[in-house]
Amino acid sequence: MIEKLEFKADLPTVMADLESILKLSPWDNDHQIGLTHRPGANNLWKDGIGSLYTDDGKSNGISENDFTELNPLVPETLKSLLLNFAQSQNFKLGRVRLMQALSRRGLSVHRDTSIRYHLVLKTNIDSFFGFRDLSKKDGVDARCYHMPADGHFYKVDTTKFHFIYNGGKTDRIHLVIVPR
Repeated sequence: MIEKLEFKADLPTVMADLESILKLSPWDNDHQIGLTHRPGANNLWKDGIGSLYTDDGKSNGISENDFTELNPLVPETLKSLLLNFAQSQNFKLGRVRLMQALSRRGLSVHRDTSIRYHLVLKTNIDSFFGFRDLSKKDGVDARCYHMPADGHFYKVDTTKFHFIYNGGKTDRIHLVIVPR
């Protein structure tokens, strides 16, 4: 469900680019910053954030494939990394976000319509990615994984029911890429 890829990023460089982005678009209550957007979007940093589904699970009419434009204010080194990574995996960039999970917070169980690629920028030993496991005969279980901030990209099958929980005392930050 989680595959460590050979493709690596230079984390200090990406973290410096993150700091540059945060000066332009600080974290807010959404805890997400969009790096790609739809053509004609008004707020380039916020167009690609949040869920593409309503609370009752219906599409809000927006597709991951609609996010075709890379924000021109993304630092050149990060742009180059994203484009090189997409080329190495043989896809075009769809929605790309920086996602922050605050200390002792998480995301509820859900599944996505396609796989995701993660680059862990910041984490702690008590931050987990979990998958629902229905293989137990006597009930539901979960399998949890820790993805380290080791510079590797990870391919994650988020079409399976999953959740995240940051049980640590520091924030968790991932760069999340949806292919198109």
